[in-house]
Amino acid sequence: MKRLLTSLLALMLIIGLGGCGDDTPKESPVKISLQQAYNSAWNYYYPKVLVISKVDKIKVTDVIVNKGNCKPLFADETSKTLKYGEQMEVRFKNNCKVMKVEVVTNQGNWVVG
Repeated sequence: MKRLLTSLLALMLIIGLGGCGDDTPKESPVKISLQQAYNSAWNYYYPKVLVISKVDKIKVTDVIVNKGNCKPLFADETSKTLKYGEQMEVRFKNNCKVMKVEVVTNQGNWVVG
């Protein structure tokens, strides 16, 4: 009897939790990469984050580097709506050593690093 109750309880728990979870896709809808760019006018290198869409339409609302400790050169670069294959780039100050990049989108947040 005890075994039957335990089995029923486990089954109810599995069924009850089956609908739980987030709607975030398992695979990232964006490709995130990091490059070192060169500013020939001022003779220095700076980090640049590239975000490329892998879906038909996605809205990137923010690109956060090192938990917000690295600031972008231009604040208006951090949000854009992209179609499949389109890319955006966000440039950061040259003293930023990129360890972690988080891309915030309308289809979930995606982290590299």
